Amino acid sequence: MKTKDLDKKELADLKWQGPFEPIPFADKPGAEDSEKYGVFAMIEGYENEGRKILDTVGYPLTRDELSKRPKNERKQIRNIELMLIYFREVRIYISLEDAAGAALSMAYAIRCAMLARIRPFELSIEIGTKRRNKQKKTRSKRTTWKGLSQDELEKRNQKIKEHFQKSKLKPNSFAKKHSAKYKLSTRRITQIIQSQVGS
Repeated sequence: MKTKDLDKKELADLKWQGPFEPIPFADKPGAEDSEKYGVFAMIEGYENEGRKILDTVGYPLTRDELSKRPKNERKQIRNIELMLIYFREVRIYISLEDAAGAALSMAYAIRCAMLARIRPFELSIEIGTKRRNKQKKTRSKRTTWKGLSQDELEKRNQKIKEHFQKSKLKPNSFAKKHSAKYKLSTRRITQIIQSQVGS
């Protein structure tokens, strides 16, 4: 039976049969779906990738089995399920010639696909974010830098600036000549001069 032979109610019912059953398409006889509409090649790529992940985790899973899986894996499985459902809706909307519905379902499907790809790295991202926030908080509480307070640092930098202006040397030459005196690397002295003088 071809899609054009189905009425709208039957087509709408197809949407709820599950993500794995193929839907017939009305177009040139004998043509592959991916040839009829260029978008199907992309959809099939996403679907195949999703099914491989589900096969790896031993899908379908019972509720108890699923609850024992790590949180990011449960979320990934749910994202893939939704992706497959939304791509199925895209096919239905195309068969109904509803461009707006197809575009909306496509957007949701791709969003779910992107989320499914991110899930395995979610824990690492969360750990990295927490660590970064902790470091930022620690830095904000810092009162000394190599034993110098903020005021002492500013005075030292001002002294370097005044010395540099009197020397008539280029920043790099000055830094090399006086790095031992100020107990700083040539690079750090150059940075101080550039920040103070703007040269």
